[in-house]
Order: sequence, then structure tokens, then C-alpha cells
Amino acid sequence: DTMTSLAQRGISPSVVDDQVGRLTFTQDLAAATDHLLTTGAPFGTYNCTSSGESRSWAAIAADVFAARGRDRADVTPVTTDVYYAGKRAEGVAISPRPARSTLALDKLESIPGWRADLSNDGMLAQLDDIGAVICAAGAGLAPADKRLYALRDTTATVDCLPLIASSIMSK
Repeated sequence: DTMTSLAQRGISPSVVDDQVGRLTFTQDLAAATDHLLTTGAPFGTYNCTSSGESRSWAAIAADVFAARGRDRADVTPVTTDVYYAGKRAEGVAISPRPARSTLALDKLESIPGWRADLSNDGMLAQLDDIGAVICAAGAGLAPADKRLYALRDTTATVDCLPLIASSIMSK
């Protein structure tokens, strides 16, 4: 919803173009969790994201801008290094993000009855249908998460499992 808001307010953001992954919709994550619990899926870790093409955050933002009547070029693609340097100069703590975070869906899709058929078109359809898309938990959705990320960055405990679990549960 951040990009929709920026587009509507006439703001032209800089968005990272070298971090690539897939979208995850809240309702589909909830449906996948319910499916795993109700089908008695084997214990383990399951990835749940869109099964569409991997895309950069800048490309996704440009799609949202276009869907809201703005020019795709109003979104300026930047590298992660450039983006982080600007945020750090503003005093914002930044957690490291992987350049490629496309998750394998084969384990989730091996559970009978599940199909992770989410796509960029699904994101745009939801945007048209209800006027908003939640693709990731930002500060407005999970305010504690930002503080936990900052704590992990400041204390060099990025890999600390209890803090990672706290971050996840804050969402």
C-alpha cells in the first residue's frame, strides 16, 4: 500500500532494483498455513510465496504506479548500496537483505490440494479490486518489527534465533 500512497500523493520514489524475489499475499499465506494444518502435512519448514516470475522491488513498484495512472518512469531504480547509504545518512537502521530471495515452492506444492499460483497479475487484480496490496510487513503493519530489526543490526545479532522469532511473531 506504500507505493499506492506515494503514487496518489505525486511522490516519485527511489526503489531497489537489485533485490529480486516474489510477492507474498497475506491471505494466501494464511490459506497455506491453514492447508498445512488441516491436511496433516509433515513437520518442517515450508516456503510460501507467489509462484510467478522473480521480480525486483523497483519493477513491482513501477507496476503499481502504472496501475494508479502514473508513469512507470516515476519510480527510480537504484542499487541496494545507494538506497542503504541514503537511509543510513538519515539515521535509519537497515537490516541486510539478500539480493535473491526467490524461495523454492516444491515442498509446499507437494502437499495434496495446494497450488501456489500467485502472480504479479494477482497483485494488480487485488489492487484494482480493493485498492490496496500488502506485500510485506512495513512499519505501519508491524511497528515492533522495525525496532527488532534495528536491535539486531545495532547489537550484531542478525542471526540470533530468538530475535528472528520475535520479529516473525510481531507480524
